[in-house]
Amino acid sequence: MVQRVIVPALFPPPRYAHAAVVEAGRRLAFTAGAVPLDGDGKIVEITVVAAVPGDAES
Repeated sequence: MVQRVIVPALFPPPRYAHAAVVEAGRRLAFTAGAVPLDGDGKIVEITVVAAVPGDAES
């Protein structure tokens, strides 16, 4: 099953999610094409570890 993740602190995407997470023996997160905008629509700096909750280091 795919869990689509929308980060509340970022600008709401029109027709996609900020990330997709799947359980395939391991937890995998996929991101692509998203520009991290804050709630006011301004670009923010963000790291993968900050964007993906949980065990992004492994």
